[in-house]
Amino acid sequence: NPSDVQQCAQLASDYIEMNDRVQWPDLKFLFGDIIYGGHIWDKVDSLVVSTYMDQYLNEDLISGCVLVPGLSTPPWTASADEMMAYVQNCVIRDSPHEVGLHPNAAILCSMEE
Repeated sequence: NPSDVQQCAQLASDYIEMNDRVQWPDLKFLFGDIIYGGHIWDKVDSLVVSTYMDQYLNEDLISGCVLVPGLSTPPWTASADEMMAYVQNCVIRDSPHEVGLHPNAAILCSMEE
């Protein structure tokens, strides 16, 4: 949902401006439980959201990490506009490798299409 993403971005921006240090558990709670919590239907959904929060919302996000193959975090010193431009200019190819699948998954997919 684009409005959820926009709310998370605004909340993160406000939160980081108000605090000297990023409190990752706070952001995980705000994003995972408050903003996306209404979309969670069962324990499996809850586990998926929690896993994503643990994977991406940590100190590696600032120091640099690979979000998906071909897309790393933008430089932390970049402005919001520079970060948006960085993400928009990244080319993410639609291939099995980008989502962690075996290369043969593309063969199977094309056979079924």
